[in-house]
Amino acid sequence: MSAHKVVSLGLVATLLNIAFALAPSRPVPVAASDDPGVIAYVKRSTNDIHLISPDGTGDRVLWTYPLGTFLWAPQDLAWRPDGRELAFSSEHEETCSWYQSDVYAIRYNGTGLRRVTNYTGSLVQVYVQGAPGIQSVFYNGTVTFHNVADFGPGVLQPAVGIWGGYRVVAPTAVADVQPNTTVSGGSLLISGGSGIESMGTGKVSWKAGGSALAYGMRTYSRISQIPANPPYGSIGQALPVVEHAAPNLVAWGPTEATKDQYLYFTKDNWMAEGIEGIYLNTVGDDTGGTQLVYID
Repeated sequence: MSAHKVVSLGLVATLLNIAFALAPSRPVPVAASDDPGVIAYVKRSTNDIHLISPDGTGDRVLWTYPLGTFLWAPQDLAWRPDGRELAFSSEHEETCSWYQSDVYAIRYNGTGLRRVTNYTGSLVQVYVQGAPGIQSVFYNGTVTFHNVADFGPGVLQPAVGIWGGYRVVAPTAVADVQPNTTVSGGSLLISGGSGIESMGTGKVSWKAGGSALAYGMRTYSRISQIPANPPYGSIGQALPVVEHAAPNLVAWGPTEATKDQYLYFTKDNWMAEGIEGIYLNTVGDDTGGTQLVYID
């Protein structure tokens, strides 16, 4: 499925003046397994994920954060319904993905770590989906990616520009990779107003039975569902929300009877007022469901 291919991308870069400020500290994420004897949490001093018993005993490391503590720690922990796997969002491969943060899953015993969203066959840096490494270019120029994996006939593989904490995308910066051919990957304009800050996954929820997950975007732009073992390069499919919604939190129904239902939170936006709150919807209902809680 992943033959060696070549993609050419024209990249137009513009210098930015960016001021950085310290962000407020985030709460330490905690997730309780369906097994009442296991709690997962993130140790803030190391960014490692730990397991611990409710009485405070048996504290041990489940997953060691591979980078320093200068990046955001893993967050939004969620146990699979059977307690056999833990999902979480993390930025530790932000230069290896179309997103700044992605959904990951790891087994209860610390083995089998895998990336769920934007999964590729390699954990090295990526600039174009399916490429084995990131490329850099200064000012106006063209960069060529070699040995790009082909996601299939007619599948457009997007490019993303990375500028600090911003992701820069464009609808024309895509390529249909072809066997043994150099094809155009379009162009990206990197400028002060073109980037998306914190473009990545946030809240994670397992579907009853463990066949799929739901996740929200930190940008309050959409909520999505994705198979637990998704197709190559997948980010899943958007879940329906009410018109003009700006959602970022989502949770599946916990039982077999409610497995296709989901709760989500949306805030107001400039296009619509009075929609902020919590909604209940069912997969396939394009209306976005019923508002259960209104937040004024």
